Amino acid sequence: MSTPSSNSKAKNNLSFILYENNKVPRYLQLSPREYKAILYVPVVLTVFSIFALAGSYFYTKNIEKLIKAKEPLIIKNLRDENSTLAQKNTELTTLNLDLTNRLANETISAVSASSLNIIAPVKGQKDLTSPSSINIEDLKVTKKDDKAELNFNIINITKDNNKVSGYIHIFLFDGNNYFHYPEGGDSIRNFSLNYTKGESFATSRFRPVTAKFDMPKNKTVMFKILIFNRLGDIVHQQLFREEIK
Repeated sequence: MSTPSSNSKAKNNLSFILYENNKVPRYLQLSPREYKAILYVPVVLTVFSIFALAGSYFYTKNIEKLIKAKEPLIIKNLRDENSTLAQKNTELTTLNLDLTNRLANETISAVSASSLNIIAPVKGQKDLTSPSSINIEDLKVTKKDDKAELNFNIINITKDNNKVSGYIHIFLFDGNNYFHYPEGGDSIRNFSLNYTKGESFATSRFRPVTAKFDMPKNKTVMFKILIFNRLGDIVHQQLFREEIK
């Protein structure tokens, strides 16, 4: 026997009779909740899809705007890099041309005899120490960890602060012993060093230098600083006596 509540629920249900070809008809019954689910779920999914597509569209547009905003900066960086590479290429081309001209010249200009005894000269080598393009300042010699340490600054004194570059050689004379930097500050065995074996440098203002040597026997020793440009010309040479403190 059915109760009043069950009869009320049955009245709210939707009933369907499904005919399929020659099969026996099927009786289907849906509750209001099931009917609403069938009716509204596709609508909700459609609305969700629309919002998802709209979100994807605006996200893509924002990415495009961000990329376009960064394009000028990227282009500027690429242009700067290209300009730097072009400048370096020009410098290398000029250097190569000068070296070619030097090789065609068989004469060697007069350079300090003491430097020629240590550094092998190149063809067409010039003495460019006057007028000077660099200067040495803040010379200081100290003892650190059983090493003699020489510190100084290379100062660019060209009129327009044009970049000066080349190679640094430093020698320590302790009696009959010679020590060379940058080759570990060891005793010299080869008295015909190549100028390119020095410490490479380039500066538009100043460049600090620190050279370490094996501790000499005497406290007061002689130092000689030789600086060459990229072509092998001497641009600075300085001889001085200093006490190691």
